[in-house]
Amino acid sequence: MKTNFYLTMARVLTLGIVVLIMGSIASGQIPVLNNISPSTVEIGNDGLTMILNGENFLTTSIVRFNGSDLMTTFVSESELEASLTKSELSLIGTFEVVVANPSPNGGISAVKQFTVTGTSQQITSIYPTTKLYGTSNLSLAINGENFNQNTVVRFNGSNRSTRFVSTNSLIAELYPSDVFEVGVFSINVYNFGAGGGISNSIDISIVYAQPLMSSISPSNKVVGDTQFTMTVKGSGFAPVSKVYMNHHLLPTTFINQSTLLADVAANYMVEPFEHSVYVYTPSPGGGSSESKIFTVDSMALQITKISPPRLKVGSAGFLMKIEGVNFTPTTIGKFNGSYRRTTFISEKLIYINILSDDIKHVGIYSISVADQSNKIESNIMTLTVYSTKSTRENDSDIRAANSMEPDDFLLAQNYPNPFNPSTMINFILRNMSTVTIDVYNSLGQKVATLLDGKELSAGEQTFQFDAANLASGEYFYHIIVNENEGGNFSSIKKMILIK
Repeated sequence: MKTNFYLTMARVLTLGIVVLIMGSIASGQIPVLNNISPSTVEIGNDGLTMILNGENFLTTSIVRFNGSDLMTTFVSESELEASLTKSELSLIGTFEVVVANPSPNGGISAVKQFTVTGTSQQITSIYPTTKLYGTSNLSLAINGENFNQNTVVRFNGSNRSTRFVSTNSLIAELYPSDVFEVGVFSINVYNFGAGGGISNSIDISIVYAQPLMSSISPSNKVVGDTQFTMTVKGSGFAPVSKVYMNHHLLPTTFINQSTLLADVAANYMVEPFEHSVYVYTPSPGGGSSESKIFTVDSMALQITKISPPRLKVGSAGFLMKIEGVNFTPTTIGKFNGSYRRTTFISEKLIYINILSDDIKHVGIYSISVADQSNKIESNIMTLTVYSTKSTRENDSDIRAANSMEPDDFLLAQNYPNPFNPSTMINFILRNMSTVTIDVYNSLGQKVATLLDGKELSAGEQTFQFDAANLASGEYFYHIIVNENEGGNFSSIKKMILIK
């Protein structure tokens, strides 16, 4: 009996130990989660690897994030790694993280909290907050907080080239296309990598520049001219810029930011007038340029003949007959640039009063006409005042003008003077002569030769000097005359070129 009792007790004890051992083994498969790292991240992160530390981890353990299984890597019985993707980090909030060991002897760990927060990167200001349409300055300065080497500036949601200056400063380069569209666009920053996200936004405005006009061409026409295209030069023009004349819109073609073309109708040139021309660009930005004056002048004045063209020095004052075209009652005659009393006869004929003082010295004098405002001036003809000698002793008759010969050589002052770009040089020869005329600059360097040993007959001679290829300044024309009869003359006069 005692033997059976001891056998029975031994069996019971053995069974209890087995049950205890099996219970211990079974309870040991429930994972214990102590901590997770990181436990907080900013929204917009591109993805990260979470490290989980605890106990009873298996090769088959699974990490669950907000109820969804994550890709899990077993490191050891006390460490797991789990991958969080960008989409799982795209919402702000607090999410549950657990470790699950599979059945039949598994279980689920206690919960740890994982938090997705808003970004700590902030933009406080940008400079400039406004850029002009078409500007070549594409740099944009961004000031804020918590920038790093991975921070990228976004223009209207698209990344732009970014230079990291400091944790508080970035420089971005916009695309040229960004400033060829007006409007309001958002600027924010995005940080790639762990701890990243999207910042707040600040707006930048792209607006039209205020147009500036530098010139219009042509700037004048005469009454009766037909339709033409005006070229407007300046800066800050845009495809929406328009040219106006006296507040009337002209058909406008945009060429580029510095050139516009405008069609000007013939009805703007029916009478003399000064028209105001300006460029207008609408908002945003934009505005009106300063005005330029487009002048419609009276029809061009032209002298075809003056009578007489030559006169003896010391003659009495007289009425000079001037024939030409487009004369009006307001046309005024000019002697050597000075106004003289004028009598209007017709569109083709006027008389001007030449004073005795005008012709008391030998010389070559300019005759022209102008309108009353002096804005339109005719071509220039010349009146030669000379001294004479008789062919017979005691002969007091003056020979016909075309047979008169001068007593002395005369070099007249060029006219006009100052000039741009051409002027007339007049001189009188008393005999058949060989003539050389050279032009020198103020340094004494020869810059042009007008005549080079040319043989000319006695009398008045007129030659045009064209200085289109010379710079503004003082010049000197030097004439050398070698008469066939043996006399020699030389003279120098100064002239001024102003461009």
